Amino acid sequence: MVPTVLLAHGAQIGAFVAQFSASDSDSANGGQTLSYTLLGNNSGDFAISASGRVTVASALDPEVTPVYNLQVKVTDDGSPSRSNTTTFVVTVAVNSNLYAPEFGQPLYRKCCPPPPHPASLFVRC
Repeated sequence: MVPTVLLAHGAQIGAFVAQFSASDSDSANGGQTLSYTLLGNNSGDFAISASGRVTVASALDPEVTPVYNLQVKVTDDGSPSRSNTTTFVVTVAVNSNLYAPEFGQPLYRKCCPPPPHPASLFVRC
């Protein structure tokens, strides 16, 4: 099963998406450094840091791209270098509350009866 991340329609640039972590058995012997690359991100909507943290890099529009199928590739700096990939899916939720409430007509009028006595204080309709 492929891990799936659900993002809100209005996710801000820089918002956290996922954290990836890898280890390399050779690292203890040679002090190898791992680097992360995001694959399938042709639109540049996401970014990945040197530590494997994936964030939103641009405004997401679920009407244009509702689902992203992405891969994270981790590569060591050994000779020869070795790499591995993992797949994950980002789904951008369609905002189900796009519109503000509306009144059925622009103006409402209420006619109130006159007060029972001319000297009465008229407080409510």
